Amino acid sequence: MAVFVLFLDFVVKHLLRRRRKAGAGLRGRLLDSECQVSYRARDKTRRFERQSATNHRAALDLGQALRTETDELQRERAQRWLY
Repeated sequence: MAVFVLFLDFVVKHLLRRRRKAGAGLRGRLLDSECQVSYRARDKTRRFERQSATNHRAALDLGQALRTETDELQRERAQRWLY
């Protein structure tokens, strides 16, 4: 009798463990899919932020290059005007 009770206890614990791992059925699957959606959205947001930062850096570099070029042109004009 005691062996039978221990066997039932083992089976119940095993089934409960499997159910917990599976996410408790449909509710767990829905939660898993919601997590996947939020992970995808977070990844897209991070990718967009990275791309925006890269574009911003490129714009700053371009602006700096244009300012440098403009400064050089102004220096050349000033030298021409002096001579």
